[in-house]
Amino acid sequence: EFPEDVRHFLLKYGSGGMGSFTFMGIEAGKEDERTFTLVLLTLKYREQGLPEKLAVIEYEGDFVTCINCEDGSVVTWSWFGKKEVCKISDSFEAYFMEKLEDYLV
Repeated sequence: EFPEDVRHFLLKYGSGGMGSFTFMGIEAGKEDERTFTLVLLTLKYREQGLPEKLAVIEYEGDFVTCINCEDGSVVTWSWFGKKEVCKISDSFEAYFMEKLEDYLV
């Protein structure tokens, strides 16, 4: 289950971003089908060792940015090396606002 701020974003916007960042989510497909890129990428990286509590929200090449569904924090994870989880924000909302501020500066 996703934290409240992530559920709000998905229900209101589906997915999106600006410039160099795009948050995975729910996109409209052809003939009103929905593509759940957040789910598809999460399942893909779980096959490579992504911890069960994480859900992918951004793909950054060698690593992914994820929501920790247990505490709502935003973390990074890479399938290379030690596969460490590194916390980068306390919440999706705080992370989203930081990304917007960086984009606008």
